[in-house]
Amino acid sequence: MKALKNDYKRYVYEISEMIRKCYADAAEPSNAGLMRLYAFIGRNICAQGEKAFVVFLADLLEKQFSGYKGFSPRNLRRMRDYYRVYENDPELLLKTEALGWTQNVVIIESCDSNEKRAFYIDLTLEHGLSKLELLKAIEVGTFEQSILEAEEMQNTQFLREQKADSLFNYSTDLNKANKTIRSFMRKAKLLWIKRYRSRITEKLTAACMLLNQNKVIWKPPKIYRNCSALDSLCLPKPGFS
Repeated sequence: MKALKNDYKRYVYEISEMIRKCYADAAEPSNAGLMRLYAFIGRNICAQGEKAFVVFLADLLEKQFSGYKGFSPRNLRRMRDYYRVYENDPELLLKTEALGWTQNVVIIESCDSNEKRAFYIDLTLEHGLSKLELLKAIEVGTFEQSILEAEEMQNTQFLREQKADSLFNYSTDLNKANKTIRSFMRKAKLLWIKRYRSRITEKLTAACMLLNQNKVIWKPPKIYRNCSALDSLCLPKPGFS
């Protein structure tokens, strides 16, 4: 076997001591205890850095801890990958401690992003999925289906909001249109009054004189009140308000 460098003895010692401590605390360590141990082993394998170190370490651990399983070259590589995957996401790494090692291995090897891994970690914890159930959920694309459902919900919400905005805009436009129409009608009435000024002047003058003779107070209809066109007619003022 190729000679190792990079102070491999120190890494072997630290890994061995951590294994002893883990199994000294409990004959059957909890999931959290094992995950912390495996992350520690993975970190040290990454720090040592040589490919040959994994096989060397597996042989050594098999001799030192013959009564314990889980330290084969393949499993040590999984520990290395376990640490690498969650190295920059300590919160997610902490979540994995609630799962068993086989479930974590399935998630590591089947998922290509931490977003996807987080989804299946939560799914496993929420529904208590076994390894086989977890594999089935991944095979049928539960994560992808959840994304599609979320997008459909977002699209539905967007359409609802868009419809609400359209109704609001329609209502606003309708109010503006009504104001425009009312303004146009007022202007049309003024134009109509100006167009028939002479006839209106003659008839209103006669009517006002008749009313004044009978001492009757007359008020013009609402549509003509405060109208500049009427002010310019120079009508008799008594009784006119």
